Amino acid sequence: TQANDEVHVIVIEVGGRGFCGGYDPTLSAKGKDAQPARQQSHPWDPTVDYACMQTNADGFMSLWRCTKSTIVKVNDHAVAGGSDIVLCC
Repeated sequence: TQANDEVHVIVIEVGGRGFCGGYDPTLSAKGKDAQPARQQSHPWDPTVDYACMQTNADGFMSLWRCTKSTIVKVNDHAVAGGSDIVLCC
């Protein structure tokens, strides 16, 4: 690229009908016990949960802290993680 081809604005959009329908529950469901109320094999650990949520928040907030202007084009619903992206832009 040439020196005058700088990025001035970041635009986030999707090609589908909706912007975001939420988080993918299959990612957190893998490896779970057949009875989710029973957590013997993987008991809930608040420090692990906090670290996971902090990682998510840091990713979303990178849009907020970006030195370039960020614009999101929402063409339909934006829930869960999608609303976080929209709010951080």
